Amino acid sequence: MAEAVKRAEIDAILKKLNECRASLKLGKVHSCLTVFRDSLIRISKTNMLPQDRKSVMENVAEFQKLLAESNKFKEIFGPVSFQEGDPETVLEFVQELITVEEESIMTQLKSASEPPPDSGDLEPEKFGPVLMMLFEKGEMDKVQSIVGENPKLKAWMVDQFNSAGIRHRKDKQFDSAITEFLKAIAIDAHDEFLFYNLARSSFEKDDITAAREALKAGLALNRDFGAAADFLAYIEKYKGK
Repeated sequence: MAEAVKRAEIDAILKKLNECRASLKLGKVHSCLTVFRDSLIRISKTNMLPQDRKSVMENVAEFQKLLAESNKFKEIFGPVSFQEGDPETVLEFVQELITVEEESIMTQLKSASEPPPDSGDLEPEKFGPVLMMLFEKGEMDKVQSIVGENPKLKAWMVDQFNSAGIRHRKDKQFDSAITEFLKAIAIDAHDEFLFYNLARSSFEKDDITAAREALKAGLALNRDFGAAADFLAYIEKYKGK
């Protein structure tokens, strides 16, 4: 059984490295680096047979070569020479690259309270992760000032939170789901479907009051929201007032 789990871990690492290649091919350098970092962390924490570790690190070295040769990567970092070594050493270097990129992005966003004229052109894949970081730090004024000028960024952030909420609800982690839906609503308080998703998780958590209020908020945004109206009618009929 232990060997099966180990093999599953190795397969998961190789799958992550393939995700890195796919992101790099699409020019999504930031996503590529963050997934690569997560893969390296996973490698450092996974016990492997010597031959498996050799195979995995060969994959890592191969990917590093692809990364260094990528035109999109070189546009951001210039010529970079990756050193082969243990996962921890590679991880440290990759983290430095991510830090450099995020600091560069933060510099571009330092006047976020007064968005530049071209703020509508900010790319979700590049700037989204930094906005998530600002959100988690509680800098909502900055986040709102940016997404208010960029519908793509706004939709990207909402989708991140909403998708996470749906995953948590399916896993019956209702508190976590509710937290994610509330984050999505903080970004877009005019999306009735977010309130419906919040209501479903609240209902499954057996917080009927919260479910009722979420449905009413969704219906206030859209009176013709049939699914919300039906759900609220069910609650009122079977769960009482």
